[in-house]
Amino acid sequence: MSEAQSRVLITHDVGLHARPSVKLTKLAK
Repeated sequence: MSEAQSRVLITHDVGLHARPSVKLTKLAK
């Protein structure tokens, strides 16, 4: 997975949930 795709997925996930914890979990994986 490219960095661009990762950013899109993270942004999309945060946009849906609006939860910092979710963002941190995604970044940690």
